[in-house]
Amino acid sequence: MIGVYYRNNMLDKVVKLSKSMEAYDRKIHEKSVLMKIADAYGMLGLAEEKNRILEKNSDLLDETSKRHTKQSRGKPSKKK
Repeated sequence: MIGVYYRNNMLDKVVKLSKSMEAYDRKIHEKSVLMKIADAYGMLGLAEEKNRILEKNSDLLDETSKRHTKQSRGKPSKKK
């Protein structure tokens, strides 16, 4: 839902849904979702909230960058 709200420029609903997720202790599992939420806070002029949510989920940002460096670039080719 966050992606749909963000794509349709319904930033207040993105923020409201994010706060609801926090109230029920739901975690953000994808970096793209985190960035959409942070962008929504920023575009609404809520810089302190944006920084707070980025700091709270900084482990997600660090984890995804580490995970991408460990992945291979493709399947190894089989030689005949």
